[in-house]
Amino acid sequence: MPVSPLTLNNWVKPVHYDLKLDIDPTSSNFKGDALYTVKANSTTFDSFKLHCQDLVIISPKIIDKTNTIDLKVNYDKENQMVIFQLKDPSTSNVILESMDFTLSFSYIGKINSVKTNNDSTFGVFKSNFMDQTTGRSDNYIIATHCQPSFARTIFPCIDEPNIKTTFQLTLITLSKFKAISNSSISSTEIIEKTKKTIFQFNKTPLMTTSIFSFAIGDLEFMKGETKLPVSNRTIPIRIYAIKDVSLATFALDTVQKYLPILESYFNYSYPLDKLDFVLLPFLTDMAMENLGMITIHMNHMLLPPNILADKSISQQVQQVLVHELVHQWMGNTISFDSWEYLWFNEAFATWLACALLQENDDLSNYWDSDDYQIQILGSAMLNDSSKNSKSIYDISHKNIDDKKNVTSKSSTQDFFDAHSYNKGIAILRSFERCTGSNNVKLGLQKVFADKFFIEQCVKPLDIWTHVGNTLKSKNISNFFYSWTKLAGIPIVSVKMDDSKVNLTQHRFSNDIIDEKSRNEIEDVPYHIPLLSLLKDGGSDEKNVLMTDRTLTLDDTPILLLNHNSQGYYYVSYESIESYELISQSILNNTITEIDLLKIFDDIHAFLNTTYYQKPIHIEGALKLLKVLASDKIDLSSLIYLKPICKGLEVLQTITNSELLSNISNRNKKFKTIMIDSIIMPLFQKLKFSLKSPLFTEEELMNQTKLQILAQLLSLGKNEKLIIEYCSIYFKHVLQGPKQSIPFDIVSSTYIVNSTHFTTLKNWKKLFDLIKNSKGIASHIIDIDSNDKNQITALQNMALESISFSLELELINKVLNFINNSIDLTGIETSLFGLTFNGKCHVLSKGKPEKNNKLVEEIVWDWYTKYYPIWVKKASRPGSQASQNTRKSLHNITMVVFQMYATHDSAIKSFIKTSEEAIYNDTINLESIWNNVETRLQPKRKTLENMKLACV
Repeated sequence: MPVSPLTLNNWVKPVHYDLKLDIDPTSSNFKGDALYTVKANSTTFDSFKLHCQDLVIISPKIIDKTNTIDLKVNYDKENQMVIFQLKDPSTSNVILESMDFTLSFSYIGKINSVKTNNDSTFGVFKSNFMDQTTGRSDNYIIATHCQPSFARTIFPCIDEPNIKTTFQLTLITLSKFKAISNSSISSTEIIEKTKKTIFQFNKTPLMTTSIFSFAIGDLEFMKGETKLPVSNRTIPIRIYAIKDVSLATFALDTVQKYLPILESYFNYSYPLDKLDFVLLPFLTDMAMENLGMITIHMNHMLLPPNILADKSISQQVQQVLVHELVHQWMGNTISFDSWEYLWFNEAFATWLACALLQENDDLSNYWDSDDYQIQILGSAMLNDSSKNSKSIYDISHKNIDDKKNVTSKSSTQDFFDAHSYNKGIAILRSFERCTGSNNVKLGLQKVFADKFFIEQCVKPLDIWTHVGNTLKSKNISNFFYSWTKLAGIPIVSVKMDDSKVNLTQHRFSNDIIDEKSRNEIEDVPYHIPLLSLLKDGGSDEKNVLMTDRTLTLDDTPILLLNHNSQGYYYVSYESIESYELISQSILNNTITEIDLLKIFDDIHAFLNTTYYQKPIHIEGALKLLKVLASDKIDLSSLIYLKPICKGLEVLQTITNSELLSNISNRNKKFKTIMIDSIIMPLFQKLKFSLKSPLFTEEELMNQTKLQILAQLLSLGKNEKLIIEYCSIYFKHVLQGPKQSIPFDIVSSTYIVNSTHFTTLKNWKKLFDLIKNSKGIASHIIDIDSNDKNQITALQNMALESISFSLELELINKVLNFINNSIDLTGIETSLFGLTFNGKCHVLSKGKPEKNNKLVEEIVWDWYTKYYPIWVKKASRPGSQASQNTRKSLHNITMVVFQMYATHDSAIKSFIKTSEEAIYNDTINLESIWNNVETRLQPKRKTLENMKLACV
């Protein structure tokens, strides 16, 4: 059933909902009585509509001061609406004498039964659970979930985010139950000769239907209170659960601490006289910020002290709680007029929660952590680096349009876009950093001081326009307009010219291969917060925002842009002077870990995108790595490890890619610098031991250091010392002792040993691990021999490492293995080593082979010889083996064409010959070659320009 997101255009508009619900937990239905205060907004009356789903309405009537007029109802089930019409049309004029009315009716609704986490929790839902005293499963909890459009299953209403009303709820249910709703209980009355009680709740503030809520059931609770600084009140805080509520002590402490902090931040009174949390055994959305009654899945909150001792878990609990508390102001008190702004609602809550948690020492260095830098910022930047990326505006509108075709049981996730959420957090962080946290707070306080934002549903841009007016800056609204309406992510190029720094911005896209493709994407200047760090360690307060294509900074001693990765853009330093300044700051210990990491991260993005590759990027990366590897830097200071790890990833990109490996082969200076000035100095400085045990407990706990070791082994695989280490590592892999080799270095150990295999005997030791790695699992730290996925990972490492030797006998062994295992999933990965060594000459017993062939020639001869046989195998109908062969053949062809791409005439001739064969329909060789050639063409164009990069 489609759901219309369009606002109902009615003769009347509800301004207050008075609901009385009679709920029996043993029944599948509930009874309701409704008295709605409505206002007429038209001078004509025909009918009016309310959203309504799975409700049966009884005896509807309109009541004004002197008249009671009966209505009839029709149900529009497809659009989830009920249509109210006058039974006697002649009474229309009587009603129109007044503009305020009461709509009265009774109705019957549905209680949804929830038994597992797979069941959706929406509308009114119930679960039964075991009584810990009696052992019988006759205890109940009944709760609600209304977001985004499930209030219509609880009561007829205008169930849209752009309407705010007040509510007054009365619940009739079992006296033994606890009853909780948005507002506090004003009175209770036991119904004589029954086991029921009438719970009357106070009138709520203005709010939307999506945050209406109540819960009743066999609940226990713990109670605290907190003093609020703005309203000067002490309010109770309760946490309810079906069991083990004492485990929520940490949650209660967190709420007691942060509710006053938030009231002070917004300088606006918390709108109720209590705050409740109901921890539910089932909740599809895991947490919901209902006004005054927040619901959370209990597994996230009921945690014993030994679990909470893990700092990452306790911080997650705090983030969830403070996020929901932020919503009590932003999202509930100030609410938004369309679901297209859900990204902002959620991003704001996460941004402010994390900012306040860090400010109050509960989330140390969050903005520098992997949780933010990689999971949120990095993820958003990567998604926005595609030319097909959409703006937040376009994504949000598409979600709203698509909602028309979503079923009635759609969830909030139908409006939620993870990319817009991540990008929104990054934008807010960037805005706060360039505007100043105190200025942002002042601006938001002025928003809450304006009744318009409390009484109406608004747009995010309304908020930022008001903040801009407060701070007397039009750039604020323009900033948010720019970042929500423009797709993609910018790149700022930095060029130094004497005392001037010239900045140029464009949209970045990893799909661009030439000027033509760049012109195909929208490239409107962004509002970029420069966040510049000066040479003296201070911030550039003069040049804050870049809004044009270019900007020249005169006599401004800039060290770097986007200090501490606070902005949302890439920076390309394109003068050697920049890298010299950064190198000096490393030596002076005046650069932060996050700044250095960001520089390498951006260089890595450029080197992976042909259009942006520049010699200066390689030259700059080498210069910085040389400094880090020098004797002047003490690596016991852990702040350099992550940047080194990312810098070595840059080196791996240079040596592994076809374009850049060609450079390194043609320019000995690159290899000399890499090995003699970076790889071996770093390896020796990190001081890994060959004594037993090979790794200290401290080293095993340092994941980054182990990753660096793996990179150094791979990059320095031809160095005598590294060969010696890897020989011992390989022996421990094969023979033990138990738990002696970290999983992180297994792949690199395989590659180094494979590179130097000269005999079939040694090669077979690695080859046997492809078939079965279970026997070595106990030798690998943190590997479970009973975990099939982990054993498969070890086997795949062996498969990917088997072909790095240049010995002709071993190369032929690998190729024969592939030929005999062509239907094995992932078999093409065993060509990796041959691809890497494609331009190297084949050896025979350690000496040049008599035919002096290159590895790529051996592979090409083998491929063209066996291709017809493989095609026939792949063409057999109905066989799983033939399907696997077809997939392997496609992947092998791609790898071989890339390896042999410089011999394009030979490839084209082979394709032409194969086209004449009747079996060619199985594999589209021409399509594969076109794909390879398209990728390689821009690389060939830039190859000559890149030669000098290694100097």
